[in-house]
Amino acid sequence: MYIAHRIGQAGPDIGGPLTPWHSHSNLCFSTQTNLIDAFTDKDGNCPAGSISSGTPEMLHVWVVDNPNGAFSTDMNPQALVQLLQSGTAP
Repeated sequence: MYIAHRIGQAGPDIGGPLTPWHSHSNLCFSTQTNLIDAFTDKDGNCPAGSISSGTPEMLHVWVVDNPNGAFSTDMNPQALVQLLQSGTAP
């Protein structure tokens, strides 16, 4: 994964529509560890002990077979389970 240096900075357009940069606005970060520990609820709130924060833009580069493509922003959950169960995941 490649991540821009700061929130609001656009990722470089290295591959046009084949390389979509994206950001997240639904993540909750622990106030103790500053690591992601939850997703916001339907009202945009985080559980106690965490805060909602956006992320800089990022570009995923899958090094395993992703049916959605090598630069997809996510992987279908069933495809991920199959990959993990096959034992071919790194």
